[in-house]
This record gives sequence, C-alpha cells and structure tokens, in this order.
Amino acid sequence: MKGARATILAGKKAEVTALEWQPEPYNDLHQGVILVPPAPWEQLRLSWLYRRLAAELVKLGFHVLRFDLSGTGDSPLPTNAMHWHLWQEDLRAVCLHFRTQVRRMHLFGARLGGSLVWSEANETPLRSVHLLDPIVDLTVYQDQMQQIRRRFAEVSEQFGLAQADQDEILGFPIRALSDVPEQQFLAGESKAKAAWIYQSLDGGLGMQDLTQIKRHFAAYELISLNEHWDWGDPTKLQFQFFCHDLLANILQSFKEST
Repeated sequence: MKGARATILAGKKAEVTALEWQPEPYNDLHQGVILVPPAPWEQLRLSWLYRRLAAELVKLGFHVLRFDLSGTGDSPLPTNAMHWHLWQEDLRAVCLHFRTQVRRMHLFGARLGGSLVWSEANETPLRSVHLLDPIVDLTVYQDQMQQIRRRFAEVSEQFGLAQADQDEILGFPIRALSDVPEQQFLAGESKAKAAWIYQSLDGGLGMQDLTQIKRHFAAYELISLNEHWDWGDPTKLQFQFFCHDLLANILQSFKEST
C-alpha cells in the first residue's frame, strides 16, 4: 500500500518524515488516525502489525498517517540528539499537521509510542487513544533495555564477534529517557476515550496501571489478550509479531470509537 510522503517540521529544526493514506473508498467522515511508532528496538517486532493496521484502517474509512521519530527511519537526526522531549515535539507537530485535514483525530501507539500518545492526550483534542502495552514504569523499561544490552554483549563475546556500539544495539541511547521525571512521563488529563490493550498472561494489569488510566482518562476500555509478550528478551527481537487476534481487537476498538 503506497502512501503519500510528507515532510513535517518539528522542534529544533528536525524534519519528521511521514506517510499518509486517504480512505478507500474516499468518504467525508473526516476521521484520521496517527500511528505513533515504538522505540527503534521494538519496531523490529511490530513493523508487520503497524503495516497491516494502516491498511485495515484505510479500508474502514480512516485517513491514516504513519511517521518516523526524529533520529529513526527516514527522519534524520544525530543519535546523540535523540530525547523523549524531542519525540514529544515530533508528535505535537504531526498532530498540528494532521489537524488541518481531519475533524476527529485518533492516536495509536505501542510500548513507548503508547506513552507518547498518553503524554499528548492532554495537549491535543482527541476522539480516542489506543494503547498497546504502554510504558507506565520507566524504571522497568530501562531495566529491559539494559538486559538486552548485556545479552548481546554476552553473545558477541561467546562467538568472538566485534562488540557492537551500546547505542547501536537498541537503535537509540538509553540516556534519551534517563532524565524524564516520572510525573512528566504520564502527565495530564484527557477527555479522550482510551482503549488499553494488554497481555493477560504474566500478571496482566497491576493496580498502578488501573490507577493511572482512571486518573488520566474520562472513559476507558480494557482489552485483555491471552498472550505473553516478553519485550525484554533479546532473542525475540527479530521475531515478527504476527498476532491476528491482537490486530482484530485493535480494529474493533477503532470501530467502537467513531
């Protein structure tokens, strides 16, 4: 599915590259979805899901936009300039760009992308937000990244391979998230309806998660899948996430939000 390419100016003169698709067939509902990407190292697993989601949303009559965070993909920026606040500026600029084309806007984000969606929900008028396993505890997330780094270092040493650069392993530096205050990470309140999709195996949602979503969103829906997504296991990084049940549940949450 070929989309129209757009270049959007974001903070610090960064250029965000996006792809946009018109609804098929075209309609006048004027509803649009922005697909907010996860961190680079998780895009390896989720690229199929994002591609299929874009194609299916277009069929449902949504105007769809996908973009690359600054410093990743086709949005050029030096690695040492990557930062959570810069990615927030990226999303803000994309929302302002998209607002000129649609009346009702919806956001989807997985993992760190879900957290970016959450942080933007109190800044931009949104119809709904859809969160796939968003990062609630930044400390846990950083521990997962450190675990992946250690495992790759062990494998490199075991097979006599050259040690990869620390930042190269994950596709972005951990310090990009190191100085983000927890109260800013998931800040603000929103009138948007939230759909939170989570794995029911391995503990499911904790009380902290429920407290956060009740505090920040006027209405919410919890979607539980009988799955186990071990995001901290580096051996699974290159396994595509072919989860059709997950795709069907996300699409259903969008149908109910229009």
